[in-house]
Amino acid sequence: MGEVLFISGMVCGLILPFIFLTGKGRMYWLILMSIIGILLVATELISVVDTGRTISQHFWDWSLLHPKSALMVLGMLFCGWMVLLIHLGWKLLKKMGVVKHD
Repeated sequence: MGEVLFISGMVCGLILPFIFLTGKGRMYWLILMSIIGILLVATELISVVDTGRTISQHFWDWSLLHPKSALMVLGMLFCGWMVLLIHLGWKLLKKMGVVKHD
């Protein structure tokens, strides 16, 4: 059940938002996020066939053995996604007066 919710959340969070865009940019975002999703599913399948475990299960196993490194990896992933979100929202945040400089 957790995997179904995870995949649904990934699709809803990474692909569906771009249906609100218009123009050619929408197509490129949908292609990019779809490719990321397809690569994720393919990697999961390869991992399960090869090892019997998903890539998430591999990370969980590793994180329990190396908690400090795992927290560092999670923090870096968080920072990377935040930088992308700020990058995409920068012009809007500037127009709204949330940021003052370009």
